[in-house]
This record gives sequence, structure tokens and C-alpha cells, in this order.
Amino acid sequence: MLGDNRASALYNHIRSLERLQEAKDEAAQDFNERKKLAKEDGFDTNVIAAILKRRKNGEGQTQAFDDLLRVYEDAIEEQKSLPLDVRVSVAVRDTDDVAGDESDVPFDADERAGDTLQ
Repeated sequence: MLGDNRASALYNHIRSLERLQEAKDEAAQDFNERKKLAKEDGFDTNVIAAILKRRKNGEGQTQAFDDLLRVYEDAIEEQKSLPLDVRVSVAVRDTDDVAGDESDVPFDADERAGDTLQ
């Protein structure tokens, strides 16, 4: 059994947490209502969510993400511009360096598509 002081402290914590939960629920309803209004005004709520996330993350983290995204996109574009045989040989070479076994090389989706078209 808890003493009177501990029981009173527990009760106060519970009541405070209940009030905070109610406030949190109201804020969530307000948030969803605001998103609905933005959508009704013709704004894309996915883009708004991305903006909110980026602003929350801060400029440094956002810049680092953008830089890495650009590196990945450039690498993909570079691969797309290479002839198929070069892409396959690079994939095999890179996999050999890591795995040391060509049987582990994943197939190239473009190569597989080309096989079915011929």
C-alpha cells in the first residue's frame, strides 16, 4: 500500500498526464483540420509534410540529406547513360571485389528485360 503522500503524488501525476493527453489529442485534431484546409486550398499535403519535416530537421541535416540525394541521383543517371555491357561488367567487377564470387551477382533488370524482348 502507498502512503498518503505517495498516493497523492501518483494521483497528481495521473491527472496531469490525462490533461496533457487531452491537449495532445486536441492538437492532433487541429493539425489534421489544418491539413484538410490546406488540401481544400489546392496544396499538396505530402509536400507540406516534407516541408515540415525539413524545417524540423534543421538546415544542416537538410543540406546533408540533399547532398547525399544528389550524389545518389547522379550515380543512377550515370549508370543509365552507360551502355548495357559496361553496366553489367561494372556490376560484376564491383561484386567480385566485395563477394569474390560471380554467382552472387544480382541480375541487371535492363539485361533481363532485353532477354525477354529478343
